[in-house]
Amino acid sequence: MQTSKKILAALNLLLLISAFGCGGQSSTSTVPASLLPAPAVSADPPPTVSLSATPATLVGGGAVALAWTSTNASSVSIDQGIGAVAPSGSKSITVQSTTTWTATAKDAKGNTVAATATVTVLPPPLPPPPPQVGHVVVVVFENKSYETVFGNPAAPLINSLALQGGLATSFYSNVHVSLKSYFMLTTGQIASNGITYLNPPFTDDNIVRELIAGNKTWKGYFQGLPQAGYTGPDVGAYTVAHNPLAFFSDVLNNPVQANNFVPLEQLAADLASGNLPNFSFVIADQNNIMHDCPLAIPNCDTSDVLAAGDDWLKTYIGPVLADPVFQKDGVLIVTWDEGADTDLANGGGHVMTFMAGPLVKPGFQSSNFYQFESLLRFMCENLHLPGLPGAAQTAPRMDEFLMNPLVH
Repeated sequence: MQTSKKILAALNLLLLISAFGCGGQSSTSTVPASLLPAPAVSADPPPTVSLSATPATLVGGGAVALAWTSTNASSVSIDQGIGAVAPSGSKSITVQSTTTWTATAKDAKGNTVAATATVTVLPPPLPPPPPQVGHVVVVVFENKSYETVFGNPAAPLINSLALQGGLATSFYSNVHVSLKSYFMLTTGQIASNGITYLNPPFTDDNIVRELIAGNKTWKGYFQGLPQAGYTGPDVGAYTVAHNPLAFFSDVLNNPVQANNFVPLEQLAADLASGNLPNFSFVIADQNNIMHDCPLAIPNCDTSDVLAAGDDWLKTYIGPVLADPVFQKDGVLIVTWDEGADTDLANGGGHVMTFMAGPLVKPGFQSSNFYQFESLLRFMCENLHLPGLPGAAQTAPRMDEFLMNPLVH
């Protein structure tokens, strides 16, 4: 069957459809135009927007690159104070905390669409803790008042170290006669009669006991000591009155600890092998400790005595100051056991005491009043020993000499 259609474009026109059947007969019908499907109308596409932030994570804050693109938008804006922007673009932003941005795109008909981007700001890593004291080297000289040593050209190294490091300008010995001062320095008690400790061993708390309890290494380096482990009386220019450790029960009753007494020459070997102990007690013999005349100058004067001690310090302690182990966390303490016999200030006279090393405040001077029990407290606390012997328990702290003092 052959069919033909004819559409007349007019309001309420009828669609005339003619159909021809067999024998040439035809029929005609009409359909309202409103019943026909409407012609397709193309709609405007909706707006789109995308937003990115690079990098997505920062440590401690910094610069962020925002980038955005949009389509079919008559306007684009970004919050966080940025405002209206071009349909597409980028912008550098500095942030200090985690931030989220929202980009909003709008078309002419008021349709909106949004996209977000976030930068996470992580806190900066904590700085490494400041180095703590790991090695203490103690040197004790003899019988010279502060005014005799300080500024004396016969002792250039001593004065240079004192001025470059930390100098206690109001340090006083507790008492006259050597061993009493050495005992206060190492036990927090005067204890001895100044020449010896009667009825040894000394059984009260002391620096050696605390070092052992704190699992710290220690050695006494004594010039003129006849052999390692020697705890006997004076030999040659070695005098036990300058070695209070030789009276402690912790040493006399324990051969292992007694073997920490070594001749001074062992110090160079320990430095060479990287084995500087946590605590070193370094004592010169009678001819170099500023007690007697140097052997080469039997008729010496004060300048000769000072020069001999200064040369000794350069020879034996100079390498300690340059040692890599010491340079990491070491403190050198140099003091005098007592002032001149006529100097009775605060018991034992006004004596020079200073600290040197990488952890000591450079060029620092303190006029605070200190005595040997404060040095003992300083050594015990900064080596993290478990206890404080004797008067060290209540002595003023000397942590002001350190660049990063302990927090107690």
